[in-house]
This record gives sequence, C-alpha cells and structure tokens, in this order.
Amino acid sequence: TFLRVEAPGYNAITFPTDGKSDCGDIILQPTGTELDEFVVQNTKPSIRLEGATLVTQVEGTYLSKLKNADRLLGWIPLVEGINGSFSVVGKGSPLIYINKRVLRNIKELKEIPADNIKEVKLITNPGPKYPSSASCVIIIVTKRPHGEGFGLQLDVTGTQSDYFSDSESANLTFRT
Repeated sequence: TFLRVEAPGYNAITFPTDGKSDCGDIILQPTGTELDEFVVQNTKPSIRLEGATLVTQVEGTYLSKLKNADRLLGWIPLVEGINGSFSVVGKGSPLIYINKRVLRNIKELKEIPADNIKEVKLITNPGPKYPSSASCVIIIVTKRPHGEGFGLQLDVTGTQSDYFSDSESANLTFRT
C-alpha cells in the first residue's frame, strides 16, 4: 500500500507504507519559487465620479477595442441601447454631445471609431448649462485628430438574423 500526501503550496509525495501504522515524520517541500523582488502595479480606474458626473475612461481600456461610438455607449454604466436608440436607467432618452456640439444625426455615432474616444461623461442631473428638456446628458470627448488635410472613412455593415440587413456610410473630413 502507498500513502500520498498533498498540501497547497507544497510538492506532493507518495511513499510505501509496508503495512506500518507509524510512517514517521513527513517533510513536504514548498513548490513556490523564491523571488528576489516583485513589483505591485495599480491601474487607474476606468470609471470615476466627478461631482454629479460619471466619467468612463475609454482611451487605453478594453472599451477602445469596440467598433464605434454607437457600440460603445451600450457599455457605459447606466446606459442601455444600440443602433442610435439609447436610454439612461431612471432618466429616459439622453441628450448627446460630441466635444461640446449637440449630436444632430444619430448616424454620426457610427462614424466615430471607439479608439478615437478619450472618455464618455454621463450627467444624470444636468444644470442650467443644458436645455431644460434634457433629463440627462452624454458627452463624448474625442482625442484630438492627428494630421491635416482630407480624410475619408467608408463603412459597410451587414447583419443576418431572420433576414439580411446592410448599411453603408461615407464620411469626408477636412482638417487644418
């Protein structure tokens, strides 16, 4: 017969007992590796509260890997929806700004790549700076665009569920 002794953090050992009831002292060897030094790293939280504003950091987080601003907004805490139809829990439909400019066409959200967004601010109790009809405000802060000249972005999307659906868009920009 054999006896196997295991313990977390130690190498398991197996030895024959030869029918003895006393196996003597059993000494286990640690499995861990002794480190000369170690580094403790801390990351900045991606969501913070600044007064009454919930700020979600996008730049440098997993959120920047999403396709566009339309997809991104559904990942912001308290925000629900996709494809231009958004609501904030307990507040209803938000007023959306992109860099201090009111969003006029909801399709603009699909034209902004998520990796071009620095942060998203959610104001659940907007003050007098915003229209009185706004129960909540979402502000998308983008990174400063690099370079100058003309830019062209073409986007084609196809989806399949019960039927096939597609959408195409083109965006021409000029930066100085």
